[in-house]
Amino acid sequence: MLKLVGPAAALILSLSGALAADLPSYEPPPAPAPAPLFTWAGPYVGLEAGWGWGESEVNIGGINDEQFDIDGWLAGGFAGYNYQFASPVVVGIEADIEATGIDGDTTDPVFGAVDTEVKAQGSLRSRLGYAFDRLLPYVTGGVAAAKPDADSTAVGEADDDLEWGWTAGAGLEVAVTDRLFVRGEYRFTDLGDFDNDDDIGEVQDLRTHSVRVGAGFRF
Repeated sequence: MLKLVGPAAALILSLSGALAADLPSYEPPPAPAPAPLFTWAGPYVGLEAGWGWGESEVNIGGINDEQFDIDGWLAGGFAGYNYQFASPVVVGIEADIEATGIDGDTTDPVFGAVDTEVKAQGSLRSRLGYAFDRLLPYVTGGVAAAKPDADSTAVGEADDDLEWGWTAGAGLEVAVTDRLFVRGEYRFTDLGDFDNDDDIGEVQDLRTHSVRVGAGFRF
C-alpha cells in the first residue's frame, strides 16, 4: 500500500503543475498616472472693476490748503507674469491701467467751490504669493500714477501733471479652471505732487483706498 502512495502523489503533483502552467496568468492593471500638479506660472491678462475712496488736498495759497473726501468707481485691465518655484511660493510682476469716476469737492470762503476728479490711474507692481493648489493669496506693491484734475471757482481748472507715488495691498485669486481665474483685491495708494507744489489750484496730495474684483485668463 505504501509503495503505491509515493508514485500516486508524484503523479498528482506533476498533473497539478501541468494544469497550472496551462492557466492564463493574471496581471493587475497598471496604476493610473498621477495627475499633473496645478501651477500658477506663466503670463496672464484680465479685466477688473471696483470702488475707490480717500482724500484729496488742493493748493489754494499754501496756507489754507483744502482737504476733502473723494470717491467713485474704477474699471480697467491688467496683465502680468508669474513664476512658481518648486514649492508653493509664487512671485510675479503686474501692470494695470484704469479709467475712474473718483471725484469730490468742498467750498472755500475765498476760492469758492474746489473739486478734484481722477480720470485715469495705473500701476506697476511686484507680487508675492503662497499657493494652496488653486488658491493663491498674495501681497503686492510698487509704483502708481494718476492724472487728477483740480478746479476752483476763483482759479479755474489747474494744469496738473501726472502724479506719481506708491501703492500696496493684498488679494486672493481662485483658479476656476486651468486657464480661467477670478480675484478680489484691496490696495492703498499714496500719490503726491513733487514738482509744482507752489502752483495755486493744483492737487498736492491724493490718497485712496480701493477694492476691486476681476477675472483673468492664463496662457
